[in-house]
Amino acid sequence: MISVIVPIYNVEAYLRYAMESLVNQTYKDFEVILVDDGSTDDSGKLCDQYASEYDWVSAYHKENGGLSDARNYGVAKAKGEWIVFLDPDDYFEPCALELLMELQKQTGARIVAGKGNDTYDHESYQNYQLNEEILSKAILLSSEETLIEMLYGKMATVSAWAKLFPKDIVEKYPYPKGKIYEDLYVISDYLKEVESVCIIDLGIYHYYRRPNSITLSNFNSKHYDFYHSMNHLEDVVKKDYSDNINLDDAVIARLFIGSLHIFILITDSSKEEITRIQRKIRPYLGRVMKNKRISLKNKAIYMMLSLTPGLYYRFKKLKKSQ
Repeated sequence: MISVIVPIYNVEAYLRYAMESLVNQTYKDFEVILVDDGSTDDSGKLCDQYASEYDWVSAYHKENGGLSDARNYGVAKAKGEWIVFLDPDDYFEPCALELLMELQKQTGARIVAGKGNDTYDHESYQNYQLNEEILSKAILLSSEETLIEMLYGKMATVSAWAKLFPKDIVEKYPYPKGKIYEDLYVISDYLKEVESVCIIDLGIYHYYRRPNSITLSNFNSKHYDFYHSMNHLEDVVKKDYSDNINLDDAVIARLFIGSLHIFILITDSSKEEITRIQRKIRPYLGRVMKNKRISLKNKAIYMMLSLTPGLYYRFKKLKKSQ
């Protein structure tokens, strides 16, 4: 059985879309764990309503502890041997759970990863019909190959969504409480526990881009949690993965990808923040410039950020004015 964990905080306007997508799943052997993380709106009442309406839904209420804490709480309550995460403002394709389980059965992979698509509405269903043609798109990668692809974010991502995880692994490596970039923190731990991962390039998860999301909003100190997750990633790679120059390059590439995101959020007047990030990325600029998987455009941006960030911000302002 699959346990779908839905951490909830002040999403009364969106929760019905996530629940509708679960009601309409073609695969039926699953339970839903709704974790109300101290909501101050009517989200908690909605959770109770869904739990009373569907016998496969359980609702729990706890003091606010953040996304990671709510996920960990849900995993502890789960009865299934498989874990799937769904954020409460996102939604699944109807075939999502069926696809993940079918690929697990066919390949024996202990982790299965689908694809998520960004959306600005709740009506982007593709309504895929599972057949041999779709299933044949799946590929099997080693754990190291998977981590490399996830760090580049091309074939797969580090995000928790659109993935099937074994419960025992998720229990072994809880999400870091009070941190953002929590998915980046745990993914290397998850992957080191398996030999292979099944990946399919099919958008089974719709990620709703809310403008007030903390990772998309204006810069604040929480964004430095990215470097906390990167430090953990580097430690795990050094300890538990074999020497692999391609993996090392992918880790460095992710450092620059995440740092660019933070640079985008801060302004050119934040001299102290700019210098702080520069110190983290500048030692690795040479490796990035030699990395054939990074585009020339991104190499130029990374060089500006590392050496002359003022030029980057002038270029950014010029582009906005056009």
